[in-house]
Amino acid sequence: MRANSRDWHLFLKQGRNARHMEEFKNKLANLFYGLTPDEAIDKKICIYCKKEVKDFKDEISMREYTISAFCQDCQEDENTGPFRKTNEA
Repeated sequence: MRANSRDWHLFLKQGRNARHMEEFKNKLANLFYGLTPDEAIDKKICIYCKKEVKDFKDEISMREYTISAFCQDCQEDENTGPFRKTNEA
């Protein structure tokens, strides 16, 4: 199956959108935490508490670190960052 020009246009547009989202995510993280998730992962620290990252209890928690850069303790803490529980009525 051959891609037409509309398919290529959508593909390129999605690529630009993904780059813009990545840039936005990094700017926002830098604003809130002082570094990007990639910087925290490279330094092997938690983006939130800035402690050295050591062990994870399971594969899911380890994968979550590669996305959010939150250590095991911060992932489990109900009051931390994106994992914070809200008071919903």
